[in-house]
Amino acid sequence: MNKPNPVSVSELQQSLDSVRKLGQSSLSSIILMMIGFLVIGASFLYSITRLRPLEQQIAQKQAELRDVQTRIGDETKKLDDAKKALQATETELQAKEKEVAAKNEELRKATEGLKAIAAGQKNPAEQAKRTLQSMSNPSEILNYPGPIIIGSTNAPQSLEGTTWSYSRGPTRYVIKFLPNGRYRYQNDRGQWFDGVWVQSGRTVTIATSNAAERETGTVRGNRISGQGRDEFSTWSWTATKMP
Repeated sequence: MNKPNPVSVSELQQSLDSVRKLGQSSLSSIILMMIGFLVIGASFLYSITRLRPLEQQIAQKQAELRDVQTRIGDETKKLDDAKKALQATETELQAKEKEVAAKNEELRKATEGLKAIAAGQKNPAEQAKRTLQSMSNPSEILNYPGPIIIGSTNAPQSLEGTTWSYSRGPTRYVIKFLPNGRYRYQNDRGQWFDGVWVQSGRTVTIATSNAAERETGTVRGNRISGQGRDEFSTWSWTATKMP
């Protein structure tokens, strides 16, 4: 009977040890792989549970951003409209200021003319009174040459030589604009009185001979309208051209 070969037994023993170690290594690898799969699965689940609310927040923030951009666009449009309206108002205001300046200049010239007229008569009221007392009928008053006063300003639609029906509330007059800045007016009782007038463009200023009443109006074709004043009150007046 043959004895076992010692070398073969030793090699067999080594082979068994290698197989045992390989088995242990494989088991460890499998365990590690399972742990890895568990970690990956847990990470995936965590990512899913955290990513969805984050996506919702991002979508909400984007919607809020679009809303803010829309409001900014609306406010920008309103601001542009306000700027355009302001520019239009400034342009209109400048035009009004020029118009007021022109009216003030016309008024200044008319006032200077009246002052010059008043300065040219030593006592207009007394002179008018003497004139009325010395004449017996309206035709003489109308034809009376009277004192030479500063003439009216040459302008379109000159009132010189024209006759007008004057209205101030219930009061009615007839006014005749004479040369040399004089006019005569007849009240509703048929009495005639003297006055002075000056014209600058379409603006006419008339005053009683004693300057107690002064009225300024604008000539528009066959009609004059304006404002009057004395020491106590102001009023509106109109006049219509007579044939």
